[in-house]
Amino acid sequence: METRTNNIKRSLYISNLGLMDNLGMTQILPYIKGLAEKGVEFIIISYEKKEHIDNKAKIKHIKRILDKYDIRWITLQYHHRWGNIYDIFVGLFLAVKITWDENVDIIHARASIPMFFAFPVAKLFGKRIIYDRRGTVRGDFIDDVDVKNICSLNFFAIILDAIDRFFIRHSDAIIVLSERGKRLLKEGDLTGRQDVTCEAIPCCVNMERFVNLDSAVQQALDLSDKFVLTYVGSLGTCYLLDEMIDFFTILKKIEQNAFFLIVSHSDADMINSTFLNKGILRGDYAVVDAAPDEVPGWLNKSKCSVMFIKEVECKIGSSPTKFAESLAAGIPVVVNKNIGDTENLICANRLGSVVESLDEKGYSDSIYCLREVLKDGFSLSERCKTVASKLFSMELGIEKYKRIYESL
Repeated sequence: METRTNNIKRSLYISNLGLMDNLGMTQILPYIKGLAEKGVEFIIISYEKKEHIDNKAKIKHIKRILDKYDIRWITLQYHHRWGNIYDIFVGLFLAVKITWDENVDIIHARASIPMFFAFPVAKLFGKRIIYDRRGTVRGDFIDDVDVKNICSLNFFAIILDAIDRFFIRHSDAIIVLSERGKRLLKEGDLTGRQDVTCEAIPCCVNMERFVNLDSAVQQALDLSDKFVLTYVGSLGTCYLLDEMIDFFTILKKIEQNAFFLIVSHSDADMINSTFLNKGILRGDYAVVDAAPDEVPGWLNKSKCSVMFIKEVECKIGSSPTKFAESLAAGIPVVVNKNIGDTENLICANRLGSVVESLDEKGYSDSIYCLREVLKDGFSLSERCKTVASKLFSMELGIEKYKRIYESL
């Protein structure tokens, strides 16, 4: 076992979201780099998709970034669904070895699946444990998967909820994605636990990415005379593409030049098929697979963005990255209810509109509110950017993480 005489914290950071994922590049790497600059030493275990592991150029690019901060990065292949059990056992043995050999101070588990082995390892070796909660245990095994499985049975759902509560009550620090999620924990599972650090850190953005936007990415798609409604991000189980297209259909009856732009790396054939089934012509929408650095440019050409998410427990305290990105680009957002802090922020600051119900009346009422907000013009754009800067800046997120590390 290595011994150290300095006071620098050494963290074993474990994530089942890969660093090579688009979301990993915007929601893991910047925080790791920021904390490393503030003196935290990192060893990272990340579960990467097979196609990313096979991408040697991308691995080399990420390693080059991490090497600047003397960060050791270990990649494991991610396995879907029941393969998570295999991932947990492989991660367990690796975490034990690293914790013993490297004498880490803190084990930082990003999301619930790494927590299944990070927690026992931390307790075995007497290390501090951070539960970086991206949703719920039930959400990872039931709500956020696209097929029913044995965990969908009520008996197993109860067990998963009990495990989640156990992790919450016995961790040294807990990170949630919204103030709403923090409040629910304080009033629920953390009642009476003043010794547990609980911090709300939303999905933040690098505001510098949204300055002096380059329009080159739009040259192949002329959107100059369009009312562009944009959706950014993956279209997984919890994202309601059908309902967003229904919203667009109502919008197009009012704004005849409306155009739906989908910026996503999700299956384009699936997206095109959904539009076709809804009777939307190819000239009224486009699907673009953009790198993270290109997203601000696409948002810059948008009139507003939209995000409808399934109202399940794991999303009540969520913080969609696309929400922060849209505000940073200065454009309003249309959301449905019960998604983290988005509803409260939109209503309090006039940042878009909230769809009260996912039906024709709900869409029509929301579009009316949106058009009223859009009349604010430049002041609306500045309002969106101000809220993004105050609540979702990467510097703020890094500072909050730093305070948690210092508290341990």
